[in-house]
Amino acid sequence: MLKPFATTEDRLERQEFIRLLRETPPDVIASMGEAATIQAFQRVARTVPFYAAMLRELDVDPSTVTDIASFVAPRRARMSSAE
Repeated sequence: MLKPFATTEDRLERQEFIRLLRETPPDVIASMGEAATIQAFQRVARTVPFYAAMLRELDVDPSTVTDIASFVAPRRARMSSAE
């Protein structure tokens, strides 16, 4: 359930977001989500010491993660080697 609007600006922002979802093809929304995922991964790899250390330990070079396939590949490799 949606929360009530705090301000008119909140209401307009929600309306704009709903319009965007209705008018944007699903594949474009998926691409936007994938791009945001890669950006978040790159940012965390640069700024969170624990995450950077974990990636080094797993021998994952963050600069090679440029799309969803390369983002998922190290995880798939670890999962298949665990079987």
